[in-house]
Amino acid sequence: LYCCLLGNLDWTLFSNCSRPKAMARKKVRVTRENAQLKIRKDEAEAEKKAAQKQKNRTELRQEMKNILSEKLQKVKEQLEGQTSSKPSAGSMDVDVPSGNSKRARVIKSIQKLKKQKPKSGKEIKADKKLLREAKQQGVIGSVKVAKLILEGKQKSSYRPNGKERTRDKRVRVAREKRERRGLSKREDDYDE
Repeated sequence: LYCCLLGNLDWTLFSNCSRPKAMARKKVRVTRENAQLKIRKDEAEAEKKAAQKQKNRTELRQEMKNILSEKLQKVKEQLEGQTSSKPSAGSMDVDVPSGNSKRARVIKSIQKLKKQKPKSGKEIKADKKLLREAKQQGVIGSVKVAKLILEGKQKSSYRPNGKERTRDKRVRVAREKRERRGLSKREDDYDE
């Protein structure tokens, strides 16, 4: 008892006095902590697995794109070889595009909530004539699938339940508002 009364002294001086021991941790708390640790560990593993899966998908998609572009390049070279061998010196016909072929587009100034990745100039745009010719030669099985591989999956403007997507609705409402105010021509006027 005498050791306990001397509170300002160093406890290490009194070897025979024992410090009050901490209470044993309750089983409920230990179990809860272990469960939380397991949840965190599982989440980290799931994130790592998802990242690896996404990386593998991207690599596979890029490989498929490269193979398809090589095949289409061969078809394009064959087509260019056929067209250059044809005599076209006597033809003076030139296709002149009409002035009204381009319709005025809606100015989409509403910012997207998500930031898009900048598109590089190397991205391949699918050429319909080339894809059709490749299908006729048997290089590709389907024009639709080849276009999907080259350009990637395009997001539909409608949800699966048939409703309009939120961004498209905002763009449409803003366009209609400009038309009502007379700041831009109506879409109906362009068709005439």
